[in-house]
Amino acid sequence: MAEGDFEEFMKNLGLIVRRLRKERDLTQGELGEKLGKPQSTIARLESSVVKDTHIGLLYEVCDNLDVKLADVIAEAFGRTLVSRAADKKSINGKLELLREKILLLDGDQKKAVVKILDGIFELV
Repeated sequence: MAEGDFEEFMKNLGLIVRRLRKERDLTQGELGEKLGKPQSTIARLESSVVKDTHIGLLYEVCDNLDVKLADVIAEAFGRTLVSRAADKKSINGKLELLREKILLLDGDQKKAVVKILDGIFELV
């Protein structure tokens, strides 16, 4: 990775952490407190002042912000971020829609769908 690429990556990483923290209505101090770190550590991470950020710190930050470290790193390289909370919300929403549709089925159709779902659950 070229020096300019690394600087861009670190800048993106800091911006992502800042955005995720703000989306969760946390101050730098509050996030730092959850991590047992001073507010200045979070500020330096977000402003990309620290060029040798320890992977352990990044893991702790991501874990506390409920996102996958791999997703944050991928986004810093220009890919899409998917949070654990968003994954769960999406899956739960789809399951709720499926449940509502199943409830609208008649007796025989319901039995057939339940049989299919039982087969799927046996495989998983």
